[in-house]
Amino acid sequence: MTVAEGPMAVTYEGLPISSGGAHGLGRMQLREAYAKSERFVMANSVLTAARVQRFSIEEVPELPDPAAWVPAFRDQFGGGERRIPIADDQVDMALSFLESVDPQPSNRWGMAPLWFSTIWNFQVLDPATGKPFQGQDGSRYSDFEYDWRTPLGTSWATLTLSNRASFHIDLCLPDLNLDRLPAVIDALQATAPFQFARKHWRR
Repeated sequence: MTVAEGPMAVTYEGLPISSGGAHGLGRMQLREAYAKSERFVMANSVLTAARVQRFSIEEVPELPDPAAWVPAFRDQFGGGERRIPIADDQVDMALSFLESVDPQPSNRWGMAPLWFSTIWNFQVLDPATGKPFQGQDGSRYSDFEYDWRTPLGTSWATLTLSNRASFHIDLCLPDLNLDRLPAVIDALQATAPFQFARKHWRR
């Protein structure tokens, strides 16, 4: 992707809305999906903010309102109404709860009412140096967005666990020589819990 008269960047914009906006993690068990996603992010990046983890209790078409779950969640995890923050030391308990209600009821589109999400904001490591690629700063690109609410120069990922696991990721690698891109993709793929779609890499 090109910013007129400005710095260049290579981006990976995940999958389109028609594909659910995220990579499906197949038949992977929920706890395995969490562990592999965390390992991938930690192996290839440095966090720029604390990870955000939460349960979401959603109203799903064709299913009863799950509002009755809210008091139990507040008693067990504290705080929140339909968005319940989960601390790092509560993750094991949260995964156990999610496993205890698996599979959840779902509608004709496969939507279930309870989601556990983890969001990471990070800088990508250069596999050649083990240090972050230089220039990973949204202000360098005047906060121009390469994906919805994702400024150039920034990267993030979200793991969502419900009846199935999915992983959304947006990556930005500033000033990367295209000759190096295949090696960078291979290094990322080595620990990724999903298959990168090569056609979604752009400059």
